Amino acid sequence: MIKLFFNVLLCAAIASLFGCSGTLPSDFDAEKTSTEVGSVTSSLLNSMSSGDVAATYSSLLDEKVKEKMSLEKFQSLAQTIASKLGAFRNLQTANRVDFDPHRGGILVRTTYTAHFEKGDGEVSVAALKEGDQWRVLSFGVNSPLLSNDPANSRQNTEVYVANSDLVMPGSHVALFDSKLGNKPLIEDAVVLNVRWKVSASSSHEGFVTFALTPAEASAVKASDGLSIKALK
Repeated sequence: MIKLFFNVLLCAAIASLFGCSGTLPSDFDAEKTSTEVGSVTSSLLNSMSSGDVAATYSSLLDEKVKEKMSLEKFQSLAQTIASKLGAFRNLQTANRVDFDPHRGGILVRTTYTAHFEKGDGEVSVAALKEGDQWRVLSFGVNSPLLSNDPANSRQNTEVYVANSDLVMPGSHVALFDSKLGNKPLIEDAVVLNVRWKVSASSSHEGFVTFALTPAEASAVKASDGLSIKALK
């Protein structure tokens, strides 16, 4: 899998856990906002598959993202996607959309199935609207076509966990199956996204997303009770 993930989203994850510092505007239009994010994502994918990325890098990527990724690295990523997936065709309807107030604007996190010339991929994006301007905070493309070893290609997998450590995106964790005791089901996985239930206790439950191989995804989906522990 090729993915970009930046800690600029960390404060948004904390806000969704402990309660947002603000609320969505009373005139907020979810359908209109979702359509706009789809247009932003399509523009990003079109520019990456065509190789014309300089303007997109300048106009669509958030300044905090640019601090972590140079134009040259972004161009290299675009070239890899274009060579292995081919031209971008279109986006399928979003699989899931989350809205949160963030930095005085609206943060949207969503995933799509994207159709390319050579096959499909799963696209995840987080974009922030401040005023009338959209900025991309994180972006990822997941497809077996991006891997030289399809059996070890990774797919975004959301699972429900309980009795777990409080972790945020970017954390390394071990996954445990209640039937296996203290033996980890997966020894080291990176958290991509979290949707924790608000809780005052020391153990937590909610939905956590990882990038897992097909074998790992099958194993966690077959489990009746998952928990995660942060790796030191």
